[in-house]
Amino acid sequence: MVRVCIDLPMIMNYLKGEPKAVEKLSIYISRRDVELSLSALTLAELYIIIKDTSLVDRVAQDFEILPFNDRAAEQVRLIYDGLDEQGLKFSTREVFIAAVCLTHDAFLLTEDRTTYKYVPGLKVL
Repeated sequence: MVRVCIDLPMIMNYLKGEPKAVEKLSIYISRRDVELSLSALTLAELYIIIKDTSLVDRVAQDFEILPFNDRAAEQVRLIYDGLDEQGLKFSTREVFIAAVCLTHDAFLLTEDRTTYKYVPGLKVL
């Protein structure tokens, strides 16, 4: 089973019905060998952004929720060290999502492939 973690912009655009996001995510929804997931951090952001908590509750039921744990925290440090060596800066949210994906061996489904290409070992769709 392949684990695919969806980032915040992708899931928000999907929920809004934006055609590119719907088309891209639909490819993975229809595959039986894919387990779709969200990071717990993304879920928390959804609860902040979307006032209809029943919608967020349904999303949480439809996707595996990947926790941010001590291994992910260590990945954050490694990612920041690697970016610093390259002279690059990412937002904290981007680094945390990348760390969750690396920790849980998940591909990251995002509309922003450019940003994440600098994170070694991160598999981006």
